[in-house]
Amino acid sequence: CSEYLTQVALVMDDIYFAFRTPELFSTRYFTHPDTSAPLRPDVLVLGKGVAAGYPLSMVLGRKGFLNTYDKKYLLQINKTVGTLAAWHGGIVASNVFLQAMQKTSTQQQLTTMVSKFNDFSSTLNQKFVTNQLPLHIKNFANTFTIDYLNASLYNSRYPQYIMAEGVFLGNYSTGKFNLNNDATQEDLQTLADKFVAAALRMQTDGYFVPMAKGTKKKMMVRLAGRFLFNILRVYYNGMMEDKRIDIEVSHNHPVNKCGHFWSSVFMILMAYPYIFKGMPIHAGLWFFGTHVVRQSGHFFYEKQDRNIEKRKFGHKDASKKAAAAGLFLAGLAYYYRATLMTFVAQYNIGLDLSVEQYVSGITLLTIIPHFVEIFYQFGMLRALEWMIKIITDPFTDVIDFYSYWIIHPRCFLDLKDQKAIYQLDSTTKKVCKVE
Repeated sequence: CSEYLTQVALVMDDIYFAFRTPELFSTRYFTHPDTSAPLRPDVLVLGKGVAAGYPLSMVLGRKGFLNTYDKKYLLQINKTVGTLAAWHGGIVASNVFLQAMQKTSTQQQLTTMVSKFNDFSSTLNQKFVTNQLPLHIKNFANTFTIDYLNASLYNSRYPQYIMAEGVFLGNYSTGKFNLNNDATQEDLQTLADKFVAAALRMQTDGYFVPMAKGTKKKMMVRLAGRFLFNILRVYYNGMMEDKRIDIEVSHNHPVNKCGHFWSSVFMILMAYPYIFKGMPIHAGLWFFGTHVVRQSGHFFYEKQDRNIEKRKFGHKDASKKAAAAGLFLAGLAYYYRATLMTFVAQYNIGLDLSVEQYVSGITLLTIIPHFVEIFYQFGMLRALEWMIKIITDPFTDVIDFYSYWIIHPRCFLDLKDQKAIYQLDSTTKKVCKVE
């Protein structure tokens, strides 16, 4: 199948260590245990080592690989794009560097470099032991890593203490750094002294103290608690914002506010207790009655801009009318239940609901379909957020509308025109009839 598709390749990522060891490439470092033959990768990836440290990335491939522009290959999946892959400064530096390597014996220089940095690691580790510091340094060629021997919560502060000594390791880790071969023995001695001085200061400040038993577990529990608190706060703020927008766009008429206040009071005092007591008929009747009051304010009095209403999340005027129609049909079905059951019995589907089950199901149908719609469009978390908002609306409505517990009777005469179109006046911030 390789006639039209790129062959399966052995790829060696030598971005970091190429040109940093006497072997030059890691292919020669990892050899066969018996024949000492080097690896033969099909694709070799090089980094800035090929440009003497200047930013450059390069991908080399044997014949039959990297066929980016070969039109006979169907799948163009091997196009190479890397960090600064074609930067002219890196290309020039790589040319100069590679030409110099052809004229100069680099193996001896790299061998000397590795030996020098191995000695630096050994010397520094001995200083750590002498000063009883819980640190150990390792290196591969000119690449170094710091091992922390104490399970302290604050080991990551060590690079900051080193920075205070005037040494900046880098911004990518808490203990990884490189050294340049230009560093002299005096430079390395000074650097070792700064590493030790930083460690001594950090030890004096108490940051190398190992964690007490259970400290890590307590820390994880505390962090988990903070994450949970922040997540809940985000969703709480989202629900409260939904409530604020709901009130702003569709709860402006005094009668509507008064109706929401008193319906909320009776939902809290009557409907919810009956639900917890397992009395669905009583709960359903109170639920129905209070919602008649709530929705009457919207239907008969709330002069609403339909465009502004689109800002609401959840039930809007159309879906409320659909729910009301559903309740009306449910009432008709219950009234003519004998006729309906006679019809259903012909099909032997075993439908035998008690009155309590029927009322519970119809009540849930005022909420569940919209919950499913939100779940389908926005996901489970948003649907649950809306459900919690609906359940808690009576409690927040009492707080929001308590000042309208009693209103002037003339407010009940301010009925809206059912055939009119209302729009929000951006100047006066009032909803006015436009036609």
